[in-house]
Amino acid sequence: MSKLITRAVTGTVFIGLILGSLWFHPLTAAVVFGIFMIIGIQEYHTFFAKSERVETAAIGSMIMASLSFTIFVLYLHDVLPFGMLALILPVVFGTFISELWRKKKDPVMNMATQAFMFIYIVIPFSILAYLAVHFMNGISIVIGLFLLVWTNDTFAFLTGKLLGKNKMFPRISPNKTWEGTIGGFAFAVIVGATIGWFTSRLDFWVVTACIVAPSAVLGDLLESMMKRHFEVKDSGTLLPGHGGVLDRFDATLFAAPFFLAWDAIYLAYIY
Repeated sequence: MSKLITRAVTGTVFIGLILGSLWFHPLTAAVVFGIFMIIGIQEYHTFFAKSERVETAAIGSMIMASLSFTIFVLYLHDVLPFGMLALILPVVFGTFISELWRKKKDPVMNMATQAFMFIYIVIPFSILAYLAVHFMNGISIVIGLFLLVWTNDTFAFLTGKLLGKNKMFPRISPNKTWEGTIGGFAFAVIVGATIGWFTSRLDFWVVTACIVAPSAVLGDLLESMMKRHFEVKDSGTLLPGHGGVLDRFDATLFAAPFFLAWDAIYLAYIY
């Protein structure tokens, strides 16, 4: 019971921080996302702490990510022109070039690890910052994304506890069941329909829920696979009852690119 209370309190504070920053101003949200991104990068590098093959540079990764993210956010808020986005490329490639001087055992694996970090953490957090400045009938669409991910996660957990019998991926996540996954999906669609009703975009948000819910599950499974490979229980300890930043954002980071793709298609061909 104490663990459940701790988890609930931490989750409430976390949700309040995310939604509060979004309602206050998109730039505030970008700062919050940027802080979580840096913490997530630090957690990502701890995965390789015991590796004899991968020797990543956490400080270099944080600097590269911070510069790339800052350039993108400044562009979003009309501080930098579109052309300045090209600066992100030499920043990223500069991280790879640094392997020439580090003289580590497996520089190619180090570069691959850095590249995956950029794809898995930096790009999704940048997408969240991008979505925060876009509104649909008065609501920042990234709020809808978070509500769908959180709904799916919460009700998948509750439905799985009550009805779960058939394991989904026992090799990767022993506690995840098909019943829980279906329950999370169903409630996500209900919440999507509710958001769509109030924003007069029922078609967009129902389809969004059908995309986000399975994407969130896959994101959860992906991080579980990584943790099982590295033999760690949580990515960190920042959030009591939840683990680390990557544990809390795993579903969102994977769902964000799919959400962005659907949003682009909707605006281009349907809206």
